[in-house]
Amino acid sequence: MIAHEWGHAVTDYCSDLVYQLEPGALNESFSDMMGAAFEWAHPDYDTPDWGMGENGRTTGIPFRDMEYPHTYGDPDYYGTSDPYWYDVVGCSPSWMNDYCGVHTNSGVGNKWFVLLSDGGVHHGVTVTGIGVADAMQIAYRANAYYWNSNTDYHQAALGTISAADDLDPTGAWSMQVSNAWNAVGVSTPGPSLVFDYPDDVPTMLIPEQDKSFDVMITGSLGGTLVPGSAQIHYSLDGAPYSSDPLTQLTSTRFRATLPGIICGSQYEYYISGEETSAGVFYDPDPSVPHIAIAADSQIIIFEDDFETDKGWTVSGDWPTVRVEPGATSSIRVPLVPAK
Repeated sequence: MIAHEWGHAVTDYCSDLVYQLEPGALNESFSDMMGAAFEWAHPDYDTPDWGMGENGRTTGIPFRDMEYPHTYGDPDYYGTSDPYWYDVVGCSPSWMNDYCGVHTNSGVGNKWFVLLSDGGVHHGVTVTGIGVADAMQIAYRANAYYWNSNTDYHQAALGTISAADDLDPTGAWSMQVSNAWNAVGVSTPGPSLVFDYPDDVPTMLIPEQDKSFDVMITGSLGGTLVPGSAQIHYSLDGAPYSSDPLTQLTSTRFRATLPGIICGSQYEYYISGEETSAGVFYDPDPSVPHIAIAADSQIIIFEDDFETDKGWTVSGDWPTVRVEPGATSSIRVPLVPAK
């Protein structure tokens, strides 16, 4: 119970999930995850199990079962097809209705966590467990970096998939995260490809020299790249796009090359790859491609270390920007010799 309550403190500090409706149910579920994870991590303090609250009652009987939520009247499947789901549509949260069933609908998140931890088959979906500790890492990272105060179960699923990919770039964890959500009735996206650039993408080119850069292409949610399909597409000064295959270095690492161009010219470019079942994926969207210009050098036209107040104000729709202490920001432009 203590670890459960500490879970609420973690949520308050991270996503600050509002305590009502689906965000409230997710809030409660995360705390149950924390409580259970503590038991499994410290078996000397208590016998690890999926019961919740048994040590806070004289009977020793839990009031929630994460593995079998139906035991105590909680749903193990999302939505009204589950007889225990508290219908939140049109619900006005109050203490009288438990803020629209936050302690009830938490059963869906709890069942997801058990499946991700231990594996199993639920509603015809098979999940391969990754262990309690790793499942808790994913849930915490999602809470800290991907959820916000109004996150519902579908948004929570996307956040945990992203968190899993952060922690396990192979995609094995995110596949099981997705399977577990599908098993409890929360639909997730299908297989896809993820693009990453270990050394960033080029924005300035040395005139008349080829520019090569590396691209990482990995599968997400079971996605698989079609061999030989990875390409770079580039347009020179607004001309029609040309395409070249990427050079494969390892199973997931490729090298792209932009041919040398004269000073002052620029490329618009993007990367693509085909997934075996979901079709072609692009990075970035071809409508907003990367841009690289050929120039001899660049000059700094303004630099600010943000250590003094220069009296700047924000107007219109411009967002405010926070900068870490000691950071420096510069505005740079390519220096192209006059023709």
